[in-house]
Amino acid sequence: MKQSKPMTSLSDALKPHIAGLRAIQARIKSEAASKPKKEYLDFSHLTDRNLESNNWVYRHKPKYTVKDIPFCGACLYGKNYHRDPKTNNQYSTTCKRCEVTRRRVVKLNKLELPPDAFGMNFGQYEWDSELLQNRIRYLMHWISYGDEDRPKSPSAYIYGSPGNGKTSLLYCLAKEAVFSDLRVKYITHQQMIELKYQSFNGGSNPLDTWLDNVDLLLFDELGGIGGMNRKKTDWLMSFNADLYGSMYERWESGDLSIVITTNLTPYAFMQSIDNNPAIRSRFDAMFNEPIRMNGRDRRRPESDFKHWYKNQ
Repeated sequence: MKQSKPMTSLSDALKPHIAGLRAIQARIKSEAASKPKKEYLDFSHLTDRNLESNNWVYRHKPKYTVKDIPFCGACLYGKNYHRDPKTNNQYSTTCKRCEVTRRRVVKLNKLELPPDAFGMNFGQYEWDSELLQNRIRYLMHWISYGDEDRPKSPSAYIYGSPGNGKTSLLYCLAKEAVFSDLRVKYITHQQMIELKYQSFNGGSNPLDTWLDNVDLLLFDELGGIGGMNRKKTDWLMSFNADLYGSMYERWESGDLSIVITTNLTPYAFMQSIDNNPAIRSRFDAMFNEPIRMNGRDRRRPESDFKHWYKNQ
């Protein structure tokens, strides 16, 4: 009788296959370890205070312009996708490596700040007084966190002689507010007048929409550069009254903070509106006591300007 071969166990039969799979796995790990790891870009370190020092701002543009932030490579067009292990549902989050900073830069560029905003930030700003510093810091705190005891925003009317840092303060506020994800608008009084002129050719009234989706209004050069640089025509007086009224309406709703800078003293401003009691009442409600800046001319701190008064 022919003797049968002993049965081979399943584990013994699979041993060569398992060894082969382990060899393949080891080779894959070895190849992966030998390849350099892909490094993704990361822009999360960029803030309003280090854009210039990191060379992210163009130097020769007609407006303050930050360079475009590219996608980091670790996300899909600014989105990171995740799957909930419990429900198996997919959801997305904004990429903190690139998209958060990219959106802030887009908003900052849309402000179209003048080119002299280069290098202006609260990390290096020279405060004119403790009163100014406290008012501005409280304003920013209110915008970010609110105050149940004060339903309407703290706002500021800041005045003083030319060159002592009023406009620079607005640049600092604009950058910090944008990087705090606030909706900001920077505009000068002259620009608003020009927009109104343009509307005479069939455009819409700029006052209808100029404060839509704005948390912080930075209104520079009230009265124009140097103050009262325009004649008080009936048209201008009427437009200014409507302009100031639109500011007050949005502020009264509790949705808007306003910082105004000007060379006009409070008394000169009252003269510019012919002591209009309605405007006076609204400005007092919005700004309470105006803040005076007394500092030196920061543009030419050592100049006495005598050379501009020579007559021969």
